[in-house]
Amino acid sequence: MIFPDITKQAKAFAGDLGEPRYSRRLSDKILAAYTHAYSLGRLDLAERLMDALQLCGEADGLDRSGEALERAKSWVRFVQARNLYNEVAQNKGDDAPETVEALAAMKAAHGDWDQQ
Repeated sequence: MIFPDITKQAKAFAGDLGEPRYSRRLSDKILAAYTHAYSLGRLDLAERLMDALQLCGEADGLDRSGEALERAKSWVRFVQARNLYNEVAQNKGDDAPETVEALAAMKAAHGDWDQQ
C-alpha cells in the first residue's frame, strides 16, 4: 500500500464527526423525493419512486413502507385537488361556486395529507 496512513487518518476524521443528529428510514427519503418529483410534474420519475417505496416494504419484510405509500397517495390527491382549484379559479373566477367547492376540496386533501 502506497499511503498506509490515509485510511487511519480518514477513520480518525470520520470518527470525530459522530452520529448524525437524526436518522430517517429510506422510505421517508424516497417519499420526500416522490412528493418533490410529483409536484414538479415529473410523473415518470414519481412513478419509479413509487415502485421504490413498494420495494422498501418488501425488503423490510414488514409493512412499514405502507405509511409512506399512503402519504404518497394522499399527496397525489392534494396535488390533483390543487391543480383543479387553480384551473377552476382561473376559468370561473374566485367567487364562483365551483371555485369555492374546489378550494374546500383542496383544503380537505391538504388536511388529510398533513395529518398523516
